[in-house]
Amino acid sequence: MSVTAPEKPVAGLRITSYAPTLLVLKAVVVHPWGKEEFALAMPTAPQGNSAWQCARIALYLDALNRETIAPGAAGLSSFLRSDPGAPVLTWDYPFEAQNDERVECLLNLVLKPGSEGDPPGMSLAVVEREPGPAGFYRRRFWGSAREIADEAAKEIEGEAGRLASLAGRFDSRQMASLAEEASDLARRIEPVRQALRIAGQRAGRSRAQAASNGTAVEPEQRRTVLLPQEESVVLTGTVVHVAKPVEDEGETVGRLVLDPDADHRRRLAPVIGPLTCRLAGALVEQVDRARLRPGDRVTVCGRLEVRHYRASDDIPRSVSVFVVEGFGFGAFPVRP
Repeated sequence: MSVTAPEKPVAGLRITSYAPTLLVLKAVVVHPWGKEEFALAMPTAPQGNSAWQCARIALYLDALNRETIAPGAAGLSSFLRSDPGAPVLTWDYPFEAQNDERVECLLNLVLKPGSEGDPPGMSLAVVEREPGPAGFYRRRFWGSAREIADEAAKEIEGEAGRLASLAGRFDSRQMASLAEEASDLARRIEPVRQALRIAGQRAGRSRAQAASNGTAVEPEQRRTVLLPQEESVVLTGTVVHVAKPVEDEGETVGRLVLDPDADHRRRLAPVIGPLTCRLAGALVEQVDRARLRPGDRVTVCGRLEVRHYRASDDIPRSVSVFVVEGFGFGAFPVRP
């Protein structure tokens, strides 16, 4: 915190310049329909530093996973203002933190709430600086909820030790109280870390099992829909290859490679070359009974997705997949 000396009275008015250094937390919450943004500012002392605020973000994750708080900007802002670890002074911040010399620490948080039962996607960039020619500049980035919880726990434990040391050195009850609050934050984060670690291990086992089975497609949150889900697309084309049915995501699926007709290519702008079609359920039996061969002409109806997966070499890959909802040998309308 920087404090300038009182200036001399001017025309009977005593002016005191007091400019506390600030921590600014900028948050973006990404929804399927758009995004919400807000920014909060707080003095850097005593609880407005990265260790305290990263710890509180980790606790917000826990509240979100336990569904004790609604996802979204309003819930996040309310939590950051009202949690017991919140600084006494917190206000809306309408400026650009990068151009504000008072800002000593900038937290840039991006949150994408997960679907029901899925953890939220989250990343946090932490930029710390000290004004002046001899000041420092440090930037860190944490790209997942688990990473944020792990790093936040380390930082708040270090902060608790630092405050306890200062409390003993200066015989300060206030410092001792803050040290106990920081220790309590560290204790509250520990079960959050454990839960996220277990979830990560479970996801890793699922990927390993899928890779060993040769079906490395990951769960629903690892898909990107290229065309609106409510809009089914009808394509006619020539069969290039027919694969044998395999087990994928707990069901038997079939795959065929289709070369769509030229007049249908405009509906598949993201895809170049032949198209991999995925069939499941009764459609697998239907294709099997039809005894398709390369060169056969077929019509399919469905949706286009990009699936992100890890193969047996554990290298991330992506593939465009046409999820088939209807199959036949003649033209048929898009289902309502």
